[in-house]
Amino acid sequence: MSDIDTKTIEIGLKAEQEKSQNNDALSNIRRMTRKDYIKYTSLNYHTVGWNGEPGLKQSYEARLIFRNIGYIEKYRRYLLNKHKDLGKEYLADINKRIVDRIVRFIKLYQDSTKCFQTEIQNTAAEELLYLTQKIKMSGYYDFNTQIETKN
Repeated sequence: MSDIDTKTIEIGLKAEQEKSQNNDALSNIRRMTRKDYIKYTSLNYHTVGWNGEPGLKQSYEARLIFRNIGYIEKYRRYLLNKHKDLGKEYLADINKRIVDRIVRFIKLYQDSTKCFQTEIQNTAAEELLYLTQKIKMSGYYDFNTQIETKN
């Protein structure tokens, strides 16, 4: 066998070993308790307070969902402010499209099969959902309510 063939076989074997190890790790993750999952450092995000102290732990998926809600809300407020001269019907349409999208993100977080949840984030999700419902109940004509938590 040539050196190239030997090298190709070694690379292939190494890839198979890594794949096997990854499957074992994934299998172990699926067997974890919820408490162990949030403790497992490679699976969660540890917040750090302004004072450098460790803060809340949250899953990466929860962090992404809440961050996206924040970005979408900032964009909604930007659009409502930028286009305030185009009339209430137009603004209500903007509100409907964006608020409904935010609700979809909240529902994604609330699906415990897809996202690890904590009590604090559950409270935040309920608060955000309440604010979206407030806007919906106005027929999407509430342009002042901000969809964000108080914390």
